[in-house]
Amino acid sequence: MRRRRVTPLVSAAALAETWREPASVRLVRGLRACVIEPIDEELARAAGTAIGAVGASLGDALIAASAARAGATLVTADHADMDVLTTHFRSLRLASL
Repeated sequence: MRRRRVTPLVSAAALAETWREPASVRLVRGLRACVIEPIDEELARAAGTAIGAVGASLGDALIAASAARAGATLVTADHADMDVLTTHFRSLRLASL
């Protein structure tokens, strides 16, 4: 059985929350294998609606909206904050980091 290769999707919001100058070598290397999803109007509206519905932070709402739109599993160490967003983004799946 061949394993399917998956390209990680990283929300630009998650990148902003983790990026510091000088950037760590590990972070820069890890990002080379990823697709960075920009924040566009559609994503911003979806995140804003989520903030109004469940009271999430802007960063968490943008990250969850990105994963939900892509149909991706959101890998997180922050289950408590992200779990509430599954009530708004019904298709959002979470996995532990």
